[in-house]
Amino acid sequence: MGDEDFFEQSKNMVFLIVVIPLIFICIILTITLFSRFTEKSFDVPEIRYNQLMESLRSEKCFAFNDGSVRSEVVDITKFNSERLGKCVDIGERNIGIKASLEYDGKKKEAVVNELMVNREFLCKGGNVCSERRDYVLVNDNGLKGGILDILIIELRD
Repeated sequence: MGDEDFFEQSKNMVFLIVVIPLIFICIILTITLFSRFTEKSFDVPEIRYNQLMESLRSEKCFAFNDGSVRSEVVDITKFNSERLGKCVDIGERNIGIKASLEYDGKKKEAVVNELMVNREFLCKGGNVCSERRDYVLVNDNGLKGGILDILIIELRD
């Protein structure tokens, strides 16, 4: 009976020493491997673009005000580079923003940091570039449909 107990104890010790650590190693490797695939990646340029569009639709930027602020309508008298520079604070960052508005056969542009916006070739490196076109209404002696094209270029250090 002593040999059978010794054999049973040896079997249990091997199980504890070898199998249980192997199970933990497999669990840790599996979690590590799949955690890389399950991380949520945010599109930072998309988030910045949405924030920029919200600020452009405020009254201090391009929104039309006829007694009440109409954020969906661009006031053509407000659409200029000076106003764009005041409502979009880029601080000391290397960012260029170009807003182009096409409506009724006309085209207007507003630019912040003009040295940056003519550098589309910079988008091929590790820099952040974002360009989107949105349909907007334009108030120019009546409402007209138009396209607002926003180009953002940000240099990475």
